[in-house]
Amino acid sequence: MYIKTIVVASALALMITGVAAAKDGNQKRGKRGFQQMIEKIDVDKSGSISLEEFANLGVGKMISADKDGNGILAADEIQAEMEAERQRRRQERLTRRLDIDGDGTVTVAELKEMQAKRFAVLDVNSDGSLSEDELKKIRKKKRGYRR
Repeated sequence: MYIKTIVVASALALMITGVAAAKDGNQKRGKRGFQQMIEKIDVDKSGSISLEEFANLGVGKMISADKDGNGILAADEIQAEMEAERQRRRQERLTRRLDIDGDGTVTVAELKEMQAKRFAVLDVNSDGSLSEDELKKIRKKKRGYRR
């Protein structure tokens, strides 16, 4: 049972990191994408990846899922770790999307600026308000995207 649990945990960890790496690779192709990957992994900023840094990738990340410290990754521990990782990725994506100035934080001013820009795009006749016709056009466009 112990070996079976470790094998399943290893497979899940590889799947999780493989998908994340594929997404990162598709978004950041080329030399810069590779450099960003190394910078992310190279925690001590030595310019190379040590065994300890490498061990924190993939399967190594799953070690922290063993919350009770018994050396066995139970299904609920694996599930909790996967959910935590999913939440971390969601938070990072949302921060990147909302962080207009790229400083790693989202401010109320940035949110207001984003809303003002959206409003300006939707206010076709630039009269400072959204008319019923403008709202209907928005609704029609949204329906078109769903199909």
